Amino acid sequence: MTPKEVARSFDEYLGGSVHLAGKGNSLYERHILFDNVIEPSAADPRDRFEAVARSVRDILSQRWVSTESTDER
Repeated sequence: MTPKEVARSFDEYLGGSVHLAGKGNSLYERHILFDNVIEPSAADPRDRFEAVARSVRDILSQRWVSTESTDER
């Protein structure tokens, strides 16, 4: 998929864009900071893995709730 197609998919399925990483308020950076209480530059491989896993879980959880709501309607 191209970046535009990915962005369109996020807009369609999540109701807006999702910033996994690279922005100050992205999911990855927030999990590194708030779950591990460290700067992203200080994260070891395990910290990074867990932050990515939690970020993906967040996205999937939002999508799951949206799907259930749609199915109920």
